[in-house]
Amino acid sequence: MGNLCSKRAAVSDNTTLLSGPASNSDSGVLPVISADPAAPAPCSTSSNRLLGHTAARLQCIFAPVIDSLDQQLAANSAALTWPALQLVQLQAFICKHLTAGDAPQTISNLLAVLYTLAVAAPTAVAGTVVTHSPAINRLTGILSVVLGNQDVTSAAQSWRQWQQLADAVGFTLGYFPVVLTPASKAVLLQLEAAAKSASVHAVRLQVRRTSVFADACATLRPADPSQLFAGPCVIAPIFLASSPDNHPSQSSSHRSMHLAFPAHRSQAISHSTTSTACHSGIDVQSSSACGSAAQAEARPAAVGSDADVSDGSSVLREEGEGRGPRKEFFAAVGADISAGTLTEALFVYNTTAACYWYNTQLPPTEPRQQQYRAAGWLAGQALHNRAPLGIPLAPLLWQKATLQTLQNFDPVMGQTLRKVLQSGAPDLAALLRLEGLSQDTSAEAYVQGAVQRVCVEEVTWQSTSFAQGFCAAVSLDLLQSYLVTPRDLAEMVSGSSNCWRNVDAIQDVFHVVQDSQLQQEYATLCKCLWEVVNGWDVELKQQFVLFVTGSHRLPQPHTELLQVQLPFVAFDHRDHANMLSRLPQAHTCDNILELPNYQESLLAMHSVTDGNTQMTDELEQRLRNILHDRLKLAVTCCNGYGLDQSHM
Repeated sequence: MGNLCSKRAAVSDNTTLLSGPASNSDSGVLPVISADPAAPAPCSTSSNRLLGHTAARLQCIFAPVIDSLDQQLAANSAALTWPALQLVQLQAFICKHLTAGDAPQTISNLLAVLYTLAVAAPTAVAGTVVTHSPAINRLTGILSVVLGNQDVTSAAQSWRQWQQLADAVGFTLGYFPVVLTPASKAVLLQLEAAAKSASVHAVRLQVRRTSVFADACATLRPADPSQLFAGPCVIAPIFLASSPDNHPSQSSSHRSMHLAFPAHRSQAISHSTTSTACHSGIDVQSSSACGSAAQAEARPAAVGSDADVSDGSSVLREEGEGRGPRKEFFAAVGADISAGTLTEALFVYNTTAACYWYNTQLPPTEPRQQQYRAAGWLAGQALHNRAPLGIPLAPLLWQKATLQTLQNFDPVMGQTLRKVLQSGAPDLAALLRLEGLSQDTSAEAYVQGAVQRVCVEEVTWQSTSFAQGFCAAVSLDLLQSYLVTPRDLAEMVSGSSNCWRNVDAIQDVFHVVQDSQLQQEYATLCKCLWEVVNGWDVELKQQFVLFVTGSHRLPQPHTELLQVQLPFVAFDHRDHANMLSRLPQAHTCDNILELPNYQESLLAMHSVTDGNTQMTDELEQRLRNILHDRLKLAVTCCNGYGLDQSHM
């Protein structure tokens, strides 16, 4: 896709979806992205019809191909399997079906039409619903799964392969992002940012679960924005906890993490899976090793002398580099920056807007500015790590201040200001007298001043600090090239609003990959497992997903694998008895659920042998009960990460 980068840049330069940094005097709060179309002009009926027809044609081209690919992967054939799927295989499959004849040119033309209607002449419906191609977004979902199977060090090669695929099928005119959802844009943005970065650092942050953001901020100490890592980083959290026999005070443990953030940007990365020494809370190295296992009974490893607290008390360390620990870390950051009273939280909930906004009650102290700077940098890294903060940040954080953007954020205030514009001279004069303003002030000037005060003046120091951290992590040019709107960016950083109430089955969200034994001789165990899990209420389903993936938030549908394995072996009667009492465990680094083979052991305990795996109705009900009890206990009592240790 060599043409893609240059051509799409030329196209996006003519759009108003994004803008470069602007001063607080002429922009909104965080001067990164301009407003969504403030007052979109409605499309004509013919334009809407053309847009719908074009989107439908694009869907007809891609849907059969993606359906065929899904079917082959679901069949778990020797040629294509989810866990082993590589980008080169995906590239070959798509190109085989979509490069014949004039298909690439047709795809390119259809994308150009969609772009012209939805971006050059945007409408609310066209820009947010009609142009999103379900089939193409399923393709990027599959790409997300493939990238999850690879190490960050292969980003450059993966990006080249994606460029080749995109060129071959007609994604070369800069119009391609118009059909993407925010989640799909995030997948490609993460890949391109990592591929084009001089070096992608793996940053290890030692934190306690009770104060994740405070510990990370104390370690980063972003007094100078230039000391923050530029571009994407892989965050590898190290969760610290007091030893059961020693209970160090928070202050002593906190002191052990105080170290000025070192400037590592010029250092090359050593692509090694071997851990380097931890320096009082921060460690930088290549990211290539899988994380630790999330188990019902966590067994974290003891930290060496470099992490002992100053009073001599020992500290336990739970360390992991997989998706699960990262998800937990960023979700904890989001919870911390929005928790507490008006004298503590960096962001407070606006009930009218149903999202979080800067806390205007905080004093502009240097420590507070450092906290906002760290929050901005971590928000940018949440985007690169595709591990959302989990709190709905206001799109206004990234928008220029206008009456329309203020009304989108706070409908009540926006409507009140619009009434001022429509008020007569006597009412306006009374309002100006009440607020001590000059009678010469026009309604337009009053409204403009109110918008400026709420969106800029009241949050100047907060937005400036947050922007410094965010812009150190995220390339504004890259956001622009993907036509990222403020709402897109808010969703990328905060997480999808995908609602649990709309999910009946876990299989509707994840690509579920199961051991061949579960699909064949122990199919009853597989059937009962999903009957139990999908029959739970929303709260228990959330705990199950948290147990397996490290986050209770749902990913975008079919962008992640969930693997179920039967790794445990029983040889005799005693082993089978222990198996029936054993709890499942999970590896959140790869979304793996390790399930004891309750079916085999239940049959063995009832003297059903000789390879017979058929179960009576009574035994099948007992199997459901065992699955319910053991799995519920595991998911509700999980409290951390172990070290991939198996124990009965």
